[in-house]
Amino acid sequence: MAYKEYWKIIYNAHKGGAKKRGIAFEFTPQEWYNWWLSNGVDKNIPQTFNKDTLVMARYNDTGAYHPDNVYCCSNSQNCKDYDYSKRNFDYSKRKIDYSAMKRNPPKFQPKLFKPVVTPQGEFDSVQSATNTLRIDFYKRMKKYPQEYYYKEVI
Repeated sequence: MAYKEYWKIIYNAHKGGAKKRGIAFEFTPQEWYNWWLSNGVDKNIPQTFNKDTLVMARYNDTGAYHPDNVYCCSNSQNCKDYDYSKRNFDYSKRKIDYSAMKRNPPKFQPKLFKPVVTPQGEFDSVQSATNTLRIDFYKRMKKYPQEYYYKEVI
């Protein structure tokens, strides 16, 4: 069963998702719809999303969604093509509340709340050092063990 304007809803969802992820979207609605039709998919027909669903993938997961920079493949193939080494997690955007753990500490003291030493000074926890310095403390600790380390507490 086809809906008259269903594909426009899907187009806007795709464009909005790209914008949310900070990826330029350079398809006009009609270009987008024609691209899907040329790849044998009618976006006017609702479908379930699973590993075999055809998706619009970008070459090397870089650049904009543009007719010259995309190809059609299954969702599972797109996941296989993804280069996980490029993933860059920003620890400063984490929204974890550790206050309950500080009020009711576990029997062992997790390293997260042990005092740490950095070239910029001492901090009462890894979390406070990470938030203040805007760094990935664990990576720095591996790379510069003499400068970033846990303070011995007796």
